[in-house]
Amino acid sequence: MSPPDAFERQVTQLIERIKATPRRPGVDDIRIPSERAFRSRERALRQGLEMDRVVFDALVALRAR
Repeated sequence: MSPPDAFERQVTQLIERIKATPRRPGVDDIRIPSERAFRSRERALRQGLEMDRVVFDALVALRAR
């Protein structure tokens, strides 16, 4: 076991090494598990979400109960 900051530093270094790995032709990015989900969440927090009006109205009705 190591202190949290040391562990975070080691994980960050490992990710940097993985991402520096040469890519095969046609591969633009090497992703780490959950990376796409984290990016999507950050984008949604910045830009909001598009939602169908019917779904929105149903959610508003549920909240009113």
